[in-house]
Amino acid sequence: MQQRQHRALLDFGFSTLAVHRIYATCRPENKASEKVMQQIGMQREGLMREHWYYKGEFHDSYLYSILDEEYNRT
Repeated sequence: MQQRQHRALLDFGFSTLAVHRIYATCRPENKASEKVMQQIGMQREGLMREHWYYKGEFHDSYLYSILDEEYNRT
């Protein structure tokens, strides 16, 4: 998904659905996903340690979010 599409999803959430906060997670190894979240203005809130169980193992995730007041609609 291109940055323009990501921003369209944020705009839909904040403008149409009137949500206050949007969040996303990614695996620490997934630098591309982390970069996209940073480029669209999301801030890393922290590391959720071993919160996700998948294929017989626990995995960490980074938690990113953006608030309505932080979102730039221009």
